[in-house]
Amino acid sequence: MPGPFDERAVLCDNPLAVNNFRASVFVFLIALSAASGCEKTNDVPRLADEALVMAKSYQERFDDLARRAEAINPSRLGTTEVQRIYQQAQAT
Repeated sequence: MPGPFDERAVLCDNPLAVNNFRASVFVFLIALSAASGCEKTNDVPRLADEALVMAKSYQERFDDLARRAEAINPSRLGTTEVQRIYQQAQAT
């Protein structure tokens, strides 16, 4: 005689409800993936503008460092090691 736990495991006895649930989950996942990709396909001009602003910011920093390096008088540097490091920093 079969026991109460001998039947196969099913989600529920109504296969239509199971199919409707699966379809609704599928539609939800499709809608979620479509909503997450709402950006324009051509963001190149915006990205180029951001890169230009960043490059200008770094250029200002480099110019400031160049001015500071020029302000240092290399003859006042004591040892040859310090002068070598100064020359290397200025070249960089």
